[in-house]
Amino acid sequence: EYQALADEIDHIAEKTNFNGNTFLNKGAKGTDITIQLSDASSDTMKISAIETKKLTTATLNVGTSKALTAANASGEITALDTAIQNIADERATFGSQLNRLDHNLNNVTSQATNMAAAASQIEDADMAKEMSEMTKFKILNEAGISMLSQANQTPQMVSKLLQ
Repeated sequence: EYQALADEIDHIAEKTNFNGNTFLNKGAKGTDITIQLSDASSDTMKISAIETKKLTTATLNVGTSKALTAANASGEITALDTAIQNIADERATFGSQLNRLDHNLNNVTSQATNMAAAASQIEDADMAKEMSEMTKFKILNEAGISMLSQANQTPQMVSKLLQ
């Protein structure tokens, strides 16, 4: 049973993939990913691929003995402890990268929300207020034209009175 579990670890490492990308294969180190975090081209984050070569049963010396005996059980337990520590280290590294990406996502989302709100304030108009302002200026314009017309008629009336 112990050997079957060790074989299953290798099987999972070889076959696990997502969208055609194998993440846990026993091959060489995978491809690093660089993500741009903001509008600045220099603001990037490099996510290093997990080097799964050091996490297989062969490199960890886990399940190498075909029969688990009392004599080699101590060595197998030590190898399992090392395997667990290596996996925990990789998970911690990956988790910290995910936390950084999550923080950056929240920051960019907040910036996008603030930009949309600012653009909305600049572009949107209060229709009722703008209509009342337009009506006020139309009335003032008409009153000005009327006053100018009356002012032009006053000299004519004075000249008629003098005749």
